[in-house]
Amino acid sequence: MQTQAIEMTLPICGKTATIRRPIGRDMVEADRLAGPKANELTLKIALMSRIATIGGRALPFEDFQELDLEDITEMLERDFPSEPKPSPPEMPQPEY
Repeated sequence: MQTQAIEMTLPICGKTATIRRPIGRDMVEADRLAGPKANELTLKIALMSRIATIGGRALPFEDFQELDLEDITEMLERDFPSEPKPSPPEMPQPEY
C-alpha cells in the first residue's frame, strides 16, 4: 500500500509538517488518546498527532496540543486528494 503524504510549512513555528494519509488503526488510537468524552475537535487533534510529524519528529498528543492554534488549524484544514471513484453504470432508460 502506497502512503500518501502532504508537506507544508507551518505559518507560526515555520517548521515543516508532513501529514500522511490516515489508516483505520490511527482512528482507533486517536479515539483512545482523546478519551470517551472527547469532542470532535479533540478527536481530530488526537488523529493529527498520530499522522503528522513536525520538523521531522512525531509529537505525543499532549505536546501536539501545545502547538500554536494557527499551526494546528492549518494542518486540520488540509485534505488529501481523493482517489477517483468509478462512475456508476448507466441504467438503460425504458422505451415508451
